[in-house]
Amino acid sequence: MSLVNCQKCGKAFGCAGGKPICPECRENEDQNFELVREYVRDHPGTPIDVVADETGIPSEKIRAYLNEGLLASQNVKVDLKCQLCERSISSGNYCINCMDRLKKGLKSKNTPVEEKKTETKSITQKYIENKRK
Repeated sequence: MSLVNCQKCGKAFGCAGGKPICPECRENEDQNFELVREYVRDHPGTPIDVVADETGIPSEKIRAYLNEGLLASQNVKVDLKCQLCERSISSGNYCINCMDRLKKGLKSKNTPVEEKKTETKSITQKYIENKRK
């Protein structure tokens, strides 16, 4: 266990790994997530801005919950897009097709190294191009 400063409050605490967030801030984050989760469960399909206003949790944080797969967009009205192909998705960062392509690229042991570099480069380029739009 190492002594680190909390990313949220700056307080020093013993961290065994993972996100360097102290127990108090982690508990606060957990309570915020639970508040959002309960709200969208009771009010499905509510626009993200309304959820943010009603819960007091910033819409960026709610989007992070969606991107991390902690919430599904069926419960929150928000337009999430795959970061590679821009198809609509309900949670996470990638659609199922792109996830499969990425997994196959990572698992493929028969692909020569140069071919893998080209494939990774094209996926990276596509991601960057989509971010610029």
